[in-house]
Amino acid sequence: MFYPFLGTCEALSFSPGGEFVLATVACAMSRETIIFDAKGVRHGCFEHTEPAATFAWAPDGHHIAAVNGSLDCIEIRDVRDGSSYALELPPLEDWDLSDISSMSWGKTGLAVCCYSYEGYVTRVLPLKEKRKGNKLVYRAGPDIRKKKEVRLFGWFGSYLLLLQQEDLLVATPRLEVLGKRSFDYSYTPWQYAIHAQKRKLAIVRNQRVELFSLSREGIKKRAVYEPEPEYRKKGARGYSSDFVSWSPDGKFIATCFGKDQSPHIYVWEVESGRTMAVIESHDRITSLSLGSALGWGGEGYVRIEESFLQDDKESSCL
Repeated sequence: MFYPFLGTCEALSFSPGGEFVLATVACAMSRETIIFDAKGVRHGCFEHTEPAATFAWAPDGHHIAAVNGSLDCIEIRDVRDGSSYALELPPLEDWDLSDISSMSWGKTGLAVCCYSYEGYVTRVLPLKEKRKGNKLVYRAGPDIRKKKEVRLFGWFGSYLLLLQQEDLLVATPRLEVLGKRSFDYSYTPWQYAIHAQKRKLAIVRNQRVELFSLSREGIKKRAVYEPEPEYRKKGARGYSSDFVSWSPDGKFIATCFGKDQSPHIYVWEVESGRTMAVIESHDRITSLSLGSALGWGGEGYVRIEESFLQDDKESSCL
């Protein structure tokens, strides 16, 4: 269905599942972000003056968190019926909604993170649900920011990974800290990945894989893996990894070592620590593109999308 805009459409954002769309439209002296469904039925809008509104889709595809500048608040809106609720935020001296550059939801939908322009977490807001009649009312719980800056690395399943100075924190979406460990990685580039179901953390640096287990007792180191001698010469020894990924079953880890123009993908078996194989570098595959180009298939296979290959008609598989 064709939906006419009275202005210039600057951005579109589909909800998870594609049932709804947010469209940011510039018109005259203001902008508005319109919510509508696949049939073109309008479900409300936000008015703002900035080039883009600050909002984030919830995992269920039916709720959004958005900065409402006119009301000076963060609100949660149900796009199905247009109902919205302002989050009750505990006051902070350095809290300013204008500093928020982006927002994200936890994958469980139980918390919202607000980022400042400097890249640090401004607030982490676990959402506590309260019934009021037939509606859900959200109230923000306590944030974790105190005297130290807390940097958010990301969400992995039901885990939140944070770095507070030299302390690595693993917490639930409700900010219950499951583990804490001090790392002296300030001057060493490193990458990480969490397997939520297995409760394991992989950190890769200096062509080594360090494996940790996560529990309520803390973060404990379990193993250190290095490429076997016959594989070491294939990579660019001494260069850090730009990529690390768990297989869905938690049995394998894929890492990438080397310069941007000559990366090598290593596949490790977690139980034995053995290097299973190495995918040689490819002219059109760089370490920067691997995050979107490499994915896992069944039985631990690694698959590279054909759009990153030169003249191959099929994807390359290991």
